[in-house]
Amino acid sequence: MGKSHIQPVKIDMQLLNALNHYLERYFNKLKESNAKQATEEFNEQWMKLSFLNVDNTKDNQSKYANALITLSEAIYFRNDSTKKDIERLTEIIHKYTTNCKYNYGIKQTLFYKLGMCWHKIGKEYDDLALCAFKKYVLYLLLRANNSVYQPTAFAFKKCSTYLYQSLINDELNMSSPTTFNDPFDCPIIELLNQDKEIGAIISKAYKECLKVACFVTSESKGYLNEIMWAHYADSHSGICIKYHLNNIHLCEEHQGRVAFFTNVKYSNEELRKYSNMDTITLKDAFFLKGKSWEYENEIRLVNYNINNRCNFSSIPIQNCIEAIYFGLRCSSKDKATIFNIMKKKKYKQNEKDTGKPVQFFEIIKDDNLFGQLKIIPYQAKQS
Repeated sequence: MGKSHIQPVKIDMQLLNALNHYLERYFNKLKESNAKQATEEFNEQWMKLSFLNVDNTKDNQSKYANALITLSEAIYFRNDSTKKDIERLTEIIHKYTTNCKYNYGIKQTLFYKLGMCWHKIGKEYDDLALCAFKKYVLYLLLRANNSVYQPTAFAFKKCSTYLYQSLINDELNMSSPTTFNDPFDCPIIELLNQDKEIGAIISKAYKECLKVACFVTSESKGYLNEIMWAHYADSHSGICIKYHLNNIHLCEEHQGRVAFFTNVKYSNEELRKYSNMDTITLKDAFFLKGKSWEYENEIRLVNYNINNRCNFSSIPIQNCIEAIYFGLRCSSKDKATIFNIMKKKKYKQNEKDTGKPVQFFEIIKDDNLFGQLKIIPYQAKQS
């Protein structure tokens, strides 16, 4: 075999030495008296350079990231920082986060500090602070979420044009927690509202970008949950959908989106402890509810997308619907409409699966057991 023609990456030792010297003087040593000097020195040496293009080793990436953190702190410490200073910082941070894979913790820190810098120079820049804090929350969630859990679950729906459109488009409709019937749902929003400055901006980031879809766990014939039919499917006039959710793309960092599933935990004691606390765990932030809601056996999909702006959004779920159950009082018209929308669609358990037809069932009273329900196959009427 011939010799490899791949050239090793050349390390600019002068730049590396300067970076080490910069960190020795300023990293975790910043104060108001040396903040201006730290800013000017960074701009002189690295403003037009990408250290990642000089040396891609993990250690030097970490050093360069610490230099960026130091720069952002220096700009925040200064009382004479200008819009131009923070625009330059924004450009450098975006260049770093675009070129560097993973390192979510560092990216989270950088965007938090960038948001603080924008907010400090005036409320007229809070829209730019909000953009930075949206990225901060994105990397917070990317860092905390390492789950590949994608369950089979049920959702109860009211028949409406909104539902029909989602079935036609193979979409899952999602809502902001602020629209939920439980006023204590997703307690992180309430905790952030206690902070009138930074907390209020981060709360707005959550409200705009975070959407939730709620399901019933597939255990114990979830489609026969009578209370769920009453509360969420228009008192049996709606439908229940069985989803295979393993076809959903959970993480798309380059598009500013992360999604993940977790079972809801029910506890009054754990919910009350946040009366005297100003921090919250990620799991409790989105997946903790009071004990009175335990009948729902709920599982949630949380979807965070920095491009969301309103209370509702949707995500694609092609080939994720396995079955549809028509409620006891579901009208013949609604049954026919939904059947005609879905009759040619298929569900797949994985990408290699060729697909199977969607199944259709009706909920009826069990004549042999008073007070009980059962399902039978739905027979479409021939037109």
